[in-house]
Amino acid sequence: MKISMKFTSLLAVAVSALALAGCAVDNSGSDATKETIRIGYQSFPSGDLIVKNNKWLEEALPDFNIKWIKFDSGADVNTAFIAKELDFGALGSSPVARGLSAPLNIPYKGVGEQIDEIRR
Repeated sequence: MKISMKFTSLLAVAVSALALAGCAVDNSGSDATKETIRIGYQSFPSGDLIVKNNKWLEEALPDFNIKWIKFDSGADVNTAFIAKELDFGALGSSPVARGLSAPLNIPYKGVGEQIDEIRR
């Protein structure tokens, strides 16, 4: 059975919409006159949560709105990157490997966080 490109595209949009619908977004302090930086994070222990909870980015970048978006998985972060709904995001090595591979081919700009000892 051959699936048409139109159907495949519609399916991809629907899956993306459902994945993003489950995300938590913090829009507090939004100013329509400022450019917004959208940052995806997860609940795993990392420096991201310290920066977010202490509002250090908001202090360091007062000319920007900082929008923190919580995701349940790295796959959801990838979906947001594909949908161009995210500027920066935290995700593990497996979702990054998947995102770099075809057909996703997400053009990540950099990789933070070190890979822990168990993955080496």
